Amino acid sequence: MTTTIKQLQEQSDASFLPFSSLDQQTPDTPQLVETFAHYQAEYATIKKGVGILDLPSKGLITLTGPDRQDFLHRLITNDVNNLKPGQSTRAFVLNKKGRVQADIIVIEQENQTLLSLDLSETAETTTYLDNYLFGEDIQITNTSPQNHHISLHGPSSPQLIQKTFNKNVDDLQNLQNTTFNYQEQAITIFRFNQTGSTSLHLIIPNQIADSAYAAMANTLGGLTPEVQGGVRREVHGRGIGWLAFNTARIEANTPIYHIDFGSDSLPAEIGKQTFDQAVSLTKGCYLGQEIVARMYNLGHPKRILVKLAFPSDKMPITGTPIYEHTEDGRGKEIGAITSSTLSPLQGNNATALAILKWGKHQPDKKLLIPAEGSDSIATIEKI
Repeated sequence: MTTTIKQLQEQSDASFLPFSSLDQQTPDTPQLVETFAHYQAEYATIKKGVGILDLPSKGLITLTGPDRQDFLHRLITNDVNNLKPGQSTRAFVLNKKGRVQADIIVIEQENQTLLSLDLSETAETTTYLDNYLFGEDIQITNTSPQNHHISLHGPSSPQLIQKTFNKNVDDLQNLQNTTFNYQEQAITIFRFNQTGSTSLHLIIPNQIADSAYAAMANTLGGLTPEVQGGVRREVHGRGIGWLAFNTARIEANTPIYHIDFGSDSLPAEIGKQTFDQAVSLTKGCYLGQEIVARMYNLGHPKRILVKLAFPSDKMPITGTPIYEHTEDGRGKEIGAITSSTLSPLQGNNATALAILKWGKHQPDKKLLIPAEGSDSIATIEKI
């Protein structure tokens, strides 16, 4: 019997945590690896090698039919009419009030368009798209149950693909995609950098997901490879968990849907870096477009996401209120922490993403934030 991904992880001393946008967990809530009990080594491999991150929390929608691009173009925030096979883009699905309902990667292929998004959004997004079908020649299918997502993070990610699957992806640029065959099944791979280095994302048919995961781990000498005894491997890496990935993506200023922004967020509130990546200001109309355009041309949002640096390892937790820094101490409350970590890139001091009131977000501005029993002074970073 083939060893499953979960069994391989358990054999490598993995601890797990539930990943869900819902407050109440269920037996079907995806379980992510938290860590393989070597957090520092996992973080280091993202910077110097390659980390394998299992993502059962991701879902997939497949669109086929000749009208699929034009149809999708009219419903999301980015331009997909001009996508050629092998190209990808990031986009949002908005409601009529301009709020983000899903954060998607659009993957254009020869005969189909794939939408990679949170598993928790696939059913609702599939229904949303179905509701706007009016005679177009399109088939929309929630293909999450038939596929599994695995991501690779680190500069050696292309080498791991080459060594394991004999597929050269050295020239794959950010937001490009390709496919290759493994055990007579097609694996889709797209690049979407999230951790300050190369990030490759694999969409693998369930029939071969266990085998593909094991093959990549074997190339590295296992999910937690031995480093003693003078063993030299062509590709250096290991399995990684959410904790190490989370540290690297916060350092890289990569906000995540349901963590740093959500269904009450406007695209302009998520920060310029994400807005520019996911929103086209020159394409035609789509649901929520009027609000996006009006805010861009005539005003600004009431709040905006920023990155903070701290002078010590005192780390505020998610939801911690943020105050203006005054001569007398705490001023008015002006925001809250959305995610935080200790940053090896900043001397193991704390760093965080936070949502602030508009006008309070100037770079180098000092803020006062409670952390571990006392107030800490944080600085807004210039991105």
